[in-house]
Amino acid sequence: MKKNKECKKCYGKGIVVSYNSNYAYAEICSCRKDCEKCGNSGVLYEKDSEGYIVVKVCECEKYKIRASLFNRAKVPAKYYDKRIDWFNPVNDSVGEARKHILNFAKKYPAVDKGILLQGNPGVGKTHLAVGLIADLTIEKGVECIFKDFLSLLTELKEAYSRGGYSDVEILNTLTNAEILVIDELGKGRNTEWELAIIDQLISKRYNSKKTTIFTTNFFIKDDIKADTLQKTWGPKALVSLEERLDERIMSRLTEMCHFIKIDGEDYRIKET
Repeated sequence: MKKNKECKKCYGKGIVVSYNSNYAYAEICSCRKDCEKCGNSGVLYEKDSEGYIVVKVCECEKYKIRASLFNRAKVPAKYYDKRIDWFNPVNDSVGEARKHILNFAKKYPAVDKGILLQGNPGVGKTHLAVGLIADLTIEKGVECIFKDFLSLLTELKEAYSRGGYSDVEILNTLTNAEILVIDELGKGRNTEWELAIIDQLISKRYNSKKTTIFTTNFFIKDDIKADTLQKTWGPKALVSLEERLDERIMSRLTEMCHFIKIDGEDYRIKET
């Protein structure tokens, strides 16, 4: 399978991403669909040092596997084209966050913690998180799952209404994922049930040493005390992440993640 860096569809990645009605969708690029080595069978027959025929998986199979991993991550359709490389930092704070995410992607799995991105709506937190998923699945073949927190709550409620144990299956899938991205942590009505779900999910991943990426619109108390933060973020900055969660969850998050603050205005509003 020839590598075509000049391909304007995949730019040498071998995989192109579009979207369907709900999610981003990856597939092998047309520039790599015909494999000269295996004839698109996915397997190679080679002789070992003793002359025996052995069966090996062809390199072209990795593109199928990595496209499948991206699709199983369930990235929302509206983020199908988000990549770290294509992210344009509008200020130093955003640039530092991008650098941290790029470094994480480059070093993984040799990382010590996950990441918690804090920032106002529209500063690029989800873009960076989704871009990380694309890099890890397509470039490195790492299993990732994206889950918006409010969507998770909706899925669980629907599972309860149907009966059975499908809610357990939902949480187990998230608990066992190699990389889990939870978008909008702290959003919701902050009920005891919601906190119990967060606590259960975070505790299980903490105990099994799983790497987790979070985004949130809320800040920790020490940061909120800064006048500059309140000027930047407005009334939302008066509500802390600790108030949205609890001490046990915050303690776990502190051990699990590097906290990264992103300053800036909502780019969605600026573009309208």
